Amino acid sequence: MIKALDAYARVHFRAEEMMMAHYDFAGIGHQEQQHHAFEHRVQDFYQELHVNPLVAQFDILQYLRAWLIGHIKVEDAHLRSLVTT
Repeated sequence: MIKALDAYARVHFRAEEMMMAHYDFAGIGHQEQQHHAFEHRVQDFYQELHVNPLVAQFDILQYLRAWLIGHIKVEDAHLRSLVTT
């Protein structure tokens, strides 16, 4: 599950970053920092699953819920201007 999430996130984030670069989005640096931090956290979770699988599962779910909701509702909301006319 974590490896698939990591692969999906990398593809999704790079595509999103390419779109932002194409449209000269001013907040691209901030988005890239958040994407990389997410990728590093997912890698940390992968290691944590091997050490403490029961606790790690709950930590992962809590993190993903908070990060995804916050990122999509707040950060990605700024991208609307790129895709709407």
